[in-house]
Amino acid sequence: MSQSKRIRLTIKPAGGPDQNLNAGDFVNQLSSLYRAIKASATGQERFDLLVVGLSLDSPATVELEPVGEAGVAIVENFVSRVDEYFHTGDAPKEFGRDVFTALSDFSNPIGKSISRSLLVFDGKEICFDAKTHNTIEKTFGPDEVTSGSVDGMLEMVNVHKDKNTFRLYPVVGPNNIACKFEKKDLENKISPALGKYVQVTGDLKYKWRDKFPFEVFVKEIEVLPNIEDQPKFADILGMAPDATGGVSSDKFVGKLRSEWA
Repeated sequence: MSQSKRIRLTIKPAGGPDQNLNAGDFVNQLSSLYRAIKASATGQERFDLLVVGLSLDSPATVELEPVGEAGVAIVENFVSRVDEYFHTGDAPKEFGRDVFTALSDFSNPIGKSISRSLLVFDGKEICFDAKTHNTIEKTFGPDEVTSGSVDGMLEMVNVHKDKNTFRLYPVVGPNNIACKFEKKDLENKISPALGKYVQVTGDLKYKWRDKFPFEVFVKEIEVLPNIEDQPKFADILGMAPDATGGVSSDKFVGKLRSEWA
């Protein structure tokens, strides 16, 4: 692969050229950059980077090569969007919060143990310094609150010192969601639902650009059948033999398609 399609990352430690780079900072820079690029991918493409060059001199420089054409395209898009972002201050709409969280982690040591980091790819040069660090930190907007519902297993009720919280463990999304409830609902709503699969309705709080809520102020709880108790396809197959009115299934479907056309 052409060397122009490689990422070259140079990390300059604070204190001058004779200062050695802290190992923790080096690992953090690589890990955070990898997470940021991977999270920027809009599709389901497999993404990975190979370490193809490493300089032990100060400042430390590492060369990373994206795997495959899809990997190159992901890096190209990431570098282009970040370069534009640093020039305009406008956060790319297609980047989720996880991209900016990783960029924030990447930039946190800058201005402290790292003076600046330089990323070069395909002729573009992006400097991560105190200015870009401030740009990233100012990007995060306030939490958003909307009415809605979310489902999962209700566990870990805590009423110590009137905390009145429990944890909801959804099937998809975050590992768990913090839920707050009114003390009067403990006996009638919370206790009967403990350890069960439920739907929680209330005020859902989202962090900026997150897809899933991190907190809910609970208004209603409905106990749902556990997922393992839901009927499987084999269980419902043939349950309504007269659903087509005696017409063969292929003709019935064909008639519906003609009506939709």
